[in-house]
Amino acid sequence: MLAFFLAETSCFRCPERRRPSLRLLAVGDPNQQFGDASNDRSQPISPNNYEQRRGFLTDLLSKGAIIAGTMSSSATLPSSASAAEADLVSSGTIKVTSIAHTFVTTGKSPSPKPIRENDATRFFTNARVVYLFEGSENGETTRLAQEVTDLTKARKAEMGPGVTPGNVQTLSMKAGDADQSAILARVIETAKQLSDGDVLLVGPIKSRGTLSDGNLLASTAEKLGTFVGGQKGQGVLSVLLNGPKENLKLIESGFRSSELLWYSLPPKG
Repeated sequence: MLAFFLAETSCFRCPERRRPSLRLLAVGDPNQQFGDASNDRSQPISPNNYEQRRGFLTDLLSKGAIIAGTMSSSATLPSSASAAEADLVSSGTIKVTSIAHTFVTTGKSPSPKPIRENDATRFFTNARVVYLFEGSENGETTRLAQEVTDLTKARKAEMGPGVTPGNVQTLSMKAGDADQSAILARVIETAKQLSDGDVLLVGPIKSRGTLSDGNLLASTAEKLGTFVGGQKGQGVLSVLLNGPKENLKLIESGFRSSELLWYSLPPKG
């Protein structure tokens, strides 16, 4: 079996420059006969010389493997930029009309897309937990939260196409539940007692922004062994009631805003 190593030689065509160059030498079994500088094949290679060459070759191959492994690893490691989604703020103004007052924020578009109210409630009927976040704390938002709850209950009871059979449970927050850890503990305790197909509507509770709200949803999903989102059934999602209509943080530090936006109907006239 032959192995190879690099040795330094001189350029035989340019003796005046005597530039060092590299050539490839073969080293085989120490019992084989190799020629020396005089081409005398009768002299065997010495054991000491062979061991030195074999040690040099082993070291060279080892270093080459380390370099190759390092290059391969660095080519597959994801960059920090791809590990998390970049922050995204909504562009333009969300226009609320009597027809378009519910919106969905999924996708990479910087503009929330209007959806039908009936489609918005379908998201809630198929979820496991829905947080009702208040974008503004006033009587109008409180009435809106009750309206969303009533519509969801009616849609669940109708058991129309795309609606998971079950009941709607509600969990109101107490004055002492301002801390997210306390909110999370109550939600998990209640959600674990739900029957199959039931959904838990939580709130309304004050929104603390995309990052904080998203973290609460992620923690809830983790403890319940499910996922964040309403595209499939039994997930954890949220709706932002009367939130900002401009410069809404759709993505912040890797967390997405509420999947649904719901606004009070504009005054008539």
